[in-house]
Order: sequence, then C-alpha cells, then structure tokens
Amino acid sequence: MTNQIYPLLIARMPVIALILIATVTGAIADDLIDETAIQARINWVPLALVREDDRDERCIKCGGRYQDPLVNVDRSVPPAQFDLEVTAGDTDITDETLYFSDNVTVSQGYRTLKAQEVSIDRIEQTVVAQGPIEFREPGIVMYGDTMNYDSLGERAVLANAEFAMYDQQLYGVADAIARDANGSLEIEDGSLTFCSPIEPSWVVMAENLRVDSTTRIGEAWGARIDVKGVPIAYLPWIQFPLDDQRKTGLLFPDVSSDTRGGVDITVPIYMNLAPNYDATYSPRLIQDRGLLHRLNARLLSQRTGFWDITGAVLRSDDLQATPPNEDRWSINVQHSSDPSDRLRTHIDYSKVSDNRYLRDLENNTLSAQRQTALLQHARLDWLADNWLFGLEAQQFQNITDDLSDNYKRLPQISAVWRGNETIGPLAPIIQLQAANFDTDADKVTGQRLYQELGLTLPMTRDYGFLNTSVSYRAIDYRLKSPDSNQSWEASVDSWVTRIEGGLEFERQTTLFGTSFIQTLEPRVQYLYASYDDHSGIPDFDSAELTFSYRQLFRATRFSGYDRLADANQLSLGVTSRLVDPKSGIERVSASIGQVINFRDQRVRLSERDAALTDEGSALAFALDVRTSERWSIHSNVLFDSYDQEIDATNIRIGFRPSDDAIVNVGYTFREPPASFSARPVTEQVNSSAYFPINENWSAFGAVRYS
Repeated sequence: MTNQIYPLLIARMPVIALILIATVTGAIADDLIDETAIQARINWVPLALVREDDRDERCIKCGGRYQDPLVNVDRSVPPAQFDLEVTAGDTDITDETLYFSDNVTVSQGYRTLKAQEVSIDRIEQTVVAQGPIEFREPGIVMYGDTMNYDSLGERAVLANAEFAMYDQQLYGVADAIARDANGSLEIEDGSLTFCSPIEPSWVVMAENLRVDSTTRIGEAWGARIDVKGVPIAYLPWIQFPLDDQRKTGLLFPDVSSDTRGGVDITVPIYMNLAPNYDATYSPRLIQDRGLLHRLNARLLSQRTGFWDITGAVLRSDDLQATPPNEDRWSINVQHSSDPSDRLRTHIDYSKVSDNRYLRDLENNTLSAQRQTALLQHARLDWLADNWLFGLEAQQFQNITDDLSDNYKRLPQISAVWRGNETIGPLAPIIQLQAANFDTDADKVTGQRLYQELGLTLPMTRDYGFLNTSVSYRAIDYRLKSPDSNQSWEASVDSWVTRIEGGLEFERQTTLFGTSFIQTLEPRVQYLYASYDDHSGIPDFDSAELTFSYRQLFRATRFSGYDRLADANQLSLGVTSRLVDPKSGIERVSASIGQVINFRDQRVRLSERDAALTDEGSALAFALDVRTSERWSIHSNVLFDSYDQEIDATNIRIGFRPSDDAIVNVGYTFREPPASFSARPVTEQVNSSAYFPINENWSAFGAVRYS
C-alpha cells in the first residue's frame, strides 16, 4: 500500500474529468434493485425514516428521498485548488503514464473516486478508469464500469452508469453518458425517474437523452413512458423540465384512440409568459374529425384575482352529420378573487356549440359523459360588519335532448345576518333572498321572495349543548303563465320550532391491546313546522334530500326555497368514537339513529305525490373506520324496520399506497325515493385509482358496473 501526494499540475487532467462528470443526469433501470443495497449505495431513505423537516411535497409523493451524506461538507474551496491524493495497492509511474491499481482511491478536496485501476496518459492527455467505479461529491454519487476522458476535447464518457443526483432527486442508469465542453449531456439507451428507485411509479426511457444543465431542460428521442411497469406512451421526441421551474416548451403528448374519432393525438405547447400568467396551446389531431385548436390562459394577480380561461374550436367537423361539416367550439371561464377583506367574486362559466360536443370531443373523461347541463354562474359577495350580502346570476346550458331547460336565476340577491350582537341571551335569525326565475322552456316564470326571521337561544357547555329556536318562514311569488300574459301572486308560510341537544361522555379504554379514548354522544331533536297548502306553487330550484344519518338533524327535507317542509317529529341518534390519545386521530366512528313522525308529512315536491304516512324513518347507520394511515372503510345503511328490508347500502374501502395515491372499491344499493317510485333500483359496483407520476402529472382510472 502506497500513499503519495502529487503536484497539482499532474492532477489537473483527471480532476477535470471528475468535474465534468459531476453534473451528469440520467435514468432508472428496468431491473429491480434490492432496497438494502440501494440504501447503502445511493442513500435512498424510505418516507417512514425521513425526518419531518425533510418531508417536502416530492418526498411525500415519491415515498422517500435521496439524502446526501455530504450535504454539510464545506464547498467554498473548489477541489481543483487541492493537491491530488491517491491511495492504491500498487503504483507504476513512468515519464508517459501514471498507473494505479488494487483498490484505488483518488481524493481531491470534497471529491472522491474509487476504482480498481486508474491510468493517466501524459502524452495523449487522457484518463482511463476501470471499475467497478464509485464517484462521490456533494450533490451526486455515480457508479460505472469504465470512465474515459479526453482533456483536449473536454469530453468525458462513463459506461454502464448508475447514479443519484441529490439536489434534483434523480436516480438513473444508462449504457453510456457523455458530457461535452459546453456542459450538454448526451445519454445513450437510458431512463430516469424522480421517484423511488424501488418499483418506481413512473419511468421515462429513451434511446437518446440530452440534458442542458444551464437551462435545466431535458430532451428525449425514441422515448417510452412506463407507469407502474406498464408502457402508456411511445413518443418520437419530448422536451421536459428537470426541476419545478416553469419553462416554455413541449409538454408530454397525449395519444389515444376511440370509435368516435379514430386515432387522437394532442401535442401541448406550454408558454411561460410571466411569473403570474402563462398559456398552453394544444393542437389536437383527431383522425376522422380534423384538427382541433385549444388555448388555455391563466392569470393570477392581487387586483384581478385568479383567471383560468380555455377555448377550443374544431373547424368543419368531418363526422358531424347535422348540419354537415359544422364548426364546433367550447369555452370555459374560471375566476375567483378577494380584492379586499370585504369583497369576493366568483365566476364558473361553460358553453359548447352543440349538445354532443362533450360526448364526441371530451370522451376521455368520465364526468363529461355523465353531464346533462353546463353551469354558467357569477357571484359577488360583500361582507359587512354584521351582514353578508350576495348578488349572483346563474343559468345552465342543457346538453341533452330529453330534458327540459333548467330555470335561470337572473339575478338573485340575498342578505344573511352574521353578527354577534344578541338580544339578551337570544341571537337573531335573519335570512332574505329575492330571485327572478326565467326559462326558455314552456314553464311558469316569475319572482320569488324568501324570508326567515326568528330567535335562537344557544347554550353550550363542555359536556354538551342545547339550542332552541323559533322562526317564521314565508315565500311570496309573482308568477307569469308561459302561454299568456296572465300573472298572479301566491304565497306560503310556516312557523318552525326546533329544540336540539346533545351530550358527550368519554372514557379511557383498551381494545386489542391498544389504548383509546371512547366517546358516547347521544343527540336528540324535536322539530315542529306548521303545514301550509303548496297547491300552485312552482318548483324553481328545490329537490328532496337523500336520507342518511346526517339528514336526521336537519330542519328541512328539501333543498332550495320552494318547499316549506311540514314536520312534527323527534329525531334520536347516538354516536360512539374511538380516538387515538397520542395523535388525536379518530380510528372508529359508529352512529345509529331514526326519525319518529307524529303526523303525516303532507308537503311534497310534486302535487301529484301522496303524503308520507310512515310512522318513522328507516334506521340510519353510519360507520367510518380508519385502521391505519393506509386503510379506511366508510359505510352507510338504511334499514326499514317496518318492512324488515334494507332500503340503501353504501360501502367504500380506501387504500393509500402513499400519501398522494389512493385506490377505492365501493358498492351502492338504493331503492328509489318515494318521489321517484318509477325509477329502477340502483345497484352498482365501482372502483377507482389515482397515482401521482411526478409533480405535474398523475394517472387516474375508474370503472363502474351497474
């Protein structure tokens, strides 16, 4: 064993090679690598072992991180300013060659190279290192079989390389990696991932990769993208950023095929126009339809808030039959802002050229296939000291051929008391809403004024609560017939008394060797609402709410303000929870309850519906179980104790492989509500899965069987 210090002049050639190779980026191998070996070689740390302070967004998504053991090393002095120190089992020095072998370690400052052989040719000014090779400095660790460096051309080549870049959280391998004097990287037959090297969620593989270390942009030719080991895209060329900075360039193309249009290719082009606004132009070639142009623009500012505007147009759709070759288009506007502490604005507007636009041109999304109407809504809120005032307009574009048009609210004005002032122990209840309803369909139109005035006596203690309220509700209408100029007025009103109370008991308990805090929370509500005849009262925006345990303690069984539900009923329920005393996480919550009716419920959504004569509701069960951070169960059951049958069941099992990934499996069964007895029984099995690929891309899939 020899230890020698060589002059800095002799050391410069191999040092340059190390400097050039230090910025190499690359790719992940197909073969699985043993977790223990990875932790030892490249310092991959699973999420459970990562300190809380180091768990950034990428770490959580990827289930761990690459932790640099040299992160605290002083980098203020460049390695080139140090002499080269070589430790080797054997050394041979001539006028032309420096040769080291047998466990060679080359150190210079914070940089270290380990190899079996290192040969420096003084005449040709080349360096050859034989492996296995390990190179390490702050920010990177590299392994390979051979390393060749030409100091004249300033080109370094590493063969059969494996590496991790800690600053970029990159891991990869490649057959060959070369870096030229300009700092560009050329990777041959390589692949890369930002995720865990152990069964990574996604991998980009390519015949050739090029990386610009200055602009932080990568390019790939002959690329393939794998998600969970399954190839999902083959691309002749792609460009992608290597960090989380926004950069103008080509995004991942989308390639699909379906029976409605044939092969479908979208190539998004991202434009980073300014720190607070950007745009994406996405030309989309649909084989049997033509070229669709889509432009999305986003703006975020203190004064104007957030704007997200998307427009698309397909000129002369080749498959459109009626009318033939029709231009088809869509627009979507999303906006929200709070320019002051008192003012808030919101816009959600969508419109398409025809009823089949979403089914024909957005058929890759499940939600688009189920949509029957598009929302067009704008709202302005003013938060005064004691009041919340709202002004809004809302309408829908009907995109089905078998449904009548929804009502438009043009406009609607509302006022709600939200102050803390009281009248002694009593707090006021004040809610007002005036709306104008119009429609293009052959239906009644008109104006509606809803008023609710009352007093409530809230009493809250550590062990429970008791709230008593008395209120008067009234609706006044000014209506107009659809087939004439005839107009008339109508009104309904109702007095409501509501008494609601609950207690909370808790104790320490142990189940299956685990300590819990167990709660017992009985709850009761008496609700009385007087009846008023709703004959001739239109239904502008009301619907019957779906019954469940959470519906037990509501003051009405309708949404909207066209129906004042009558009631004389007692709601009884009890909930028990198991809470982890250390984390405060609720592991189990189980509830059961029922509504007991003292009289028939006569107010219905339609005048044709008969009164509800059941003496009580179905028994409502609710169960939520969170056995661990990964597994959860949610279930709701309605059991008709009078007919001894189940009215509804809903169960969902969720599994989270990582903090940002989730898999759901569910089952739903429901008898139709009394208002829709003609509807068939609903019975469905569904499953869905969501996996993040990287910070900008995710994979989602869902299946529903009915």
